[in-house]
Amino acid sequence: MFKKAGKKLKEKDVGVIVFPEGTRYNDPEKAGMLPFKKGAFLLAKYAKCPIIPIVAMDLHNLYSDPHKWCVPGVIKIRVLPPIWLDQENSRTDAKESNNRNANDSENSTSEAGRHPDTGVSVEKLMQDTWDLMYKNLLEISDPRMDIEALRSESKKSV
Repeated sequence: MFKKAGKKLKEKDVGVIVFPEGTRYNDPEKAGMLPFKKGAFLLAKYAKCPIIPIVAMDLHNLYSDPHKWCVPGVIKIRVLPPIWLDQENSRTDAKESNNRNANDSENSTSEAGRHPDTGVSVEKLMQDTWDLMYKNLLEISDPRMDIEALRSESKKSV
């Protein structure tokens, strides 16, 4: 299925936006992300296109899910360097963007975990991408504040 879809994307020269967590992360205590699912990475592999990670800050201070209300504010977004799933490019772009050393990428996957077409472990690339995005999420997110205090402040400013 991913092979056929990837081929079609490549033929038609179109991009796709994918949310690899599959659903929203909603922890009232801290910013975070759920583990990624494989679909986006397999699609990128077969389409022979890069993953371009885009990180949005933790929205806890701007949006309350149970109350369905927002407060005015600025949402910080960071677009990270492309991560290629082919062997040659993944050894450069992904390594540079995550500041890994050369031995880390070469020695951390077993032959059984490598993708047959590229020799690169999809699971490792998923984890490396998640680690990079989580680090950036924490860097751009504001400290969490009390939701009710934010709601009161929002009502005063209106």
